[in-house]
Amino acid sequence: MSMRQLRPAALSLTLALTGLLVLAGCGSKKGQYDTAVATLRGLIPGRAAPTPPDVRAQLTRALLDRTTAPTLLVELPERGSVATLALAGDNAGVLSWLSGDGIGISQRAGVLSATRGLGRDLMSADIEEPLAQIQGRAPAGRAVRVHRYFDTENQTFARSFVCSYSPPRPEVIEIVEQRFRTRRVDESCRTSDGSFENSYWLGRDGTMWKSRQWVSPEVGYALFERLVK
Repeated sequence: MSMRQLRPAALSLTLALTGLLVLAGCGSKKGQYDTAVATLRGLIPGRAAPTPPDVRAQLTRALLDRTTAPTLLVELPERGSVATLALAGDNAGVLSWLSGDGIGISQRAGVLSATRGLGRDLMSADIEEPLAQIQGRAPAGRAVRVHRYFDTENQTFARSFVCSYSPPRPEVIEIVEQRFRTRRVDESCRTSDGSFENSYWLGRDGTMWKSRQWVSPEVGYALFERLVK
């Protein structure tokens, strides 16, 4: 099963977690990743089944508490796909995440900056101004974000959006049996021929525990939850 194949069932949690083994081939955290994968695999009942019906149903807090490998849950509601992604790298604060079948997500402080393997990908995004607003580092106001995509001739084109932001408000959320006190910020972005609404839930230390972010017209929204920090 693959998010790329646009099938309606959820991606196998076991398959997604095998990405940890691939990613652990280099770097100082190899042992940490190996241990995490072995732990998670051992705790999944019936892991030999080809496609568990629901990735979320396979996750428990006890399971997550037994791994230290950073893990991200990604859901594409319009495609009916869910997958766990492992941290692949950190390039000057841009975190790269990979699923077991090669789906890639890049984020800066939890804000989406690129995708790979989804079909109509977000090739890159200028998010410096939005990030400053979301984190409260800039005076309240508007921000401009730029998204870059490939057209039908594989030429890059850019779309600019003017975004406004709600005042942060406290909200308690739950992720796999654990509650987090967060501040929620909503982002409303518009261009001449379209708009989207993103939402972000940040912890007291700035961790982006949860978010709903626009990818592209073909992909729609992606939902992100940080499972293991």
